[in-house]
Amino acid sequence: MVRTGEKLLSMSEARKVIADKTGRRVSLPTIWRWAMHGIRGVRLAHARVGRELRTSEGALDRFYAELAMAYSTGQATADPVFSSAHAQAEAELNAA
Repeated sequence: MVRTGEKLLSMSEARKVIADKTGRRVSLPTIWRWAMHGIRGVRLAHARVGRELRTSEGALDRFYAELAMAYSTGQATADPVFSSAHAQAEAELNAA
């Protein structure tokens, strides 16, 4: 959850903040996926305002820090979507 007192950003605004900080452009579906499913067990903090998801600059900073920590400590879990697709493809190859 986004912390109290942080200015909420729309996902479009968050996209611009990410581009300013990292120099990389990120698609809106990617940011939504970070909030809903996460990466390697780390989810982007967000708040639902009506039908929209909102996040904050602080939440983005915490997301990147937690993600870096997960990778550096080796505690990053496997991405479940990728893992299941990989397992299915491997099973199909083995069957062929």
